[in-house]
Amino acid sequence: MEVSSIVAIYFLFFAFSAFILLPFGVKTDEEAGTPKIPGQAESAPHRFDLRRHLLKAAILAFQPTLFLKEAHQFARGTAVGLRGALALQHGRVGRQGTDSIEE
Repeated sequence: MEVSSIVAIYFLFFAFSAFILLPFGVKTDEEAGTPKIPGQAESAPHRFDLRRHLLKAAILAFQPTLFLKEAHQFARGTAVGLRGALALQHGRVGRQGTDSIEE
């Protein structure tokens, strides 16, 4: 999978995560104990911290992106894992991927 594909998938998960996380961790003026401004909706947040919200979305989007990348490599047969990495390091690669590592 190319880097541009991984970045595009990450930003899709990021945007999805940002919308999913909107209702979590937000207090209304009533919950915060401050008076409402006339004309303000009851459900309006007291204080919305955009940086914190985007940081949470960035962290949440990283995990499914990494999972999708690994699943793609596994489906293509390019994921070598620990056993395959050891076989490649010692030059013991056979036709079917990895030969026995036993010495």
